[in-house]
Amino acid sequence: MDYIAIDFETANNRGDSICSIGMSRFSKGKEVDRFYSLINPLQSFSASNIRVHGIYPDDVHDAKRFDELYPEIRAFVGDDPLVAHFAQFDINCLQTTIETYRLPKMENAYFCSCVLAKKLLTLRSNSLVNVLDYYGLGIENHHNALDD
Repeated sequence: MDYIAIDFETANNRGDSICSIGMSRFSKGKEVDRFYSLINPLQSFSASNIRVHGIYPDDVHDAKRFDELYPEIRAFVGDDPLVAHFAQFDINCLQTTIETYRLPKMENAYFCSCVLAKKLLTLRSNSLVNVLDYYGLGIENHHNALDD
């Protein structure tokens, strides 16, 4: 199955404050392409979000806004389904930001790897790190949108 794994980091508690995006294209179970970008959310950053992802306002000062990057995002995703760990957050960020900028909606199917893990595994926590550990995988830089 072909799909796009997607992750966002946000500047604050608003869904439309995306400050970075990471996407990996998978084809027949293999990663075949990657996309990463910082994004200028044109919003203030909260200290708690900075502590999580380490992205500061100065890091995105010269980055494209979401609406400027959207054609590249759409081209990368195409019609493939999206997957995210805790998709409720990531898909909400995507749709809210699309609405904020009044961009054409994305209607790709999506699924949540966290929900899937809850159905298939018996872990004390279905966090991304715990699910990766279960499968003997690691993550180099947790809360980097591309690594996640």
